[in-house]
Amino acid sequence: MTDLISLDEFRKKKEEQKNQPVMGYMVWLFCPKCKSIEYSEIVSPYGRVHLCGTSVEEKEVQLDLRAELTLTLANINLLETSIAKKKKFSIRNLTNALRETYRLLLNAEKQYAHRLQLAAYNSNHNQPLIPYKSIDLVDKAVIQEITPMGLYFSTFRYKPEKNFL
Repeated sequence: MTDLISLDEFRKKKEEQKNQPVMGYMVWLFCPKCKSIEYSEIVSPYGRVHLCGTSVEEKEVQLDLRAELTLTLANINLLETSIAKKKKFSIRNLTNALRETYRLLLNAEKQYAHRLQLAAYNSNHNQPLIPYKSIDLVDKAVIQEITPMGLYFSTFRYKPEKNFL
C-alpha cells in the first residue's frame, strides 16, 4: 500500500524545494598552447583535445546552478531593459563597436543560461532549472563582484585563470 500525502503537505514540500539549491558541475578548460580559457557543462573523465591538437587542462567546479542561473537572468534582464531604455545610453546612439560588444555580452549571458540548464540535466536534475525568486535568496558567497554597470559576476565566472595558476 502506498503512503498517502495530503495536498497541503505536497504543496508545502514543493514550495520548500523551490528554495533548495541545485548542485551541479561546470568545467573550466585551459589550452596551454593557445592560452585560451573556456567553460563546459560536460564533465569528461577521459580528457579532451583542443582544436589545436593539444590536450587541455580541466578544472571541475561544483556550484549551485540555481544561483548561477538567477544571476545570469538578472544580467540578461539588465542588459535588455535598463541599459537600452536609458536615453543617454540608447543602443541607437552607440557606435558600431559598442553595439557589437553589447550584443556579444548579451549572447554570452544567454548561452551561459542555456549551458546551466544542460548542466542541471547532466547532474540528474530531471526538471527545468528554475531561478530563485530574487537575488536576495542567492547566497552572498556566490556573488564575487557587481560591476559599475550592475552586472553580477559569480565566484565561478570571476577570474577563471586563477584555477590554472
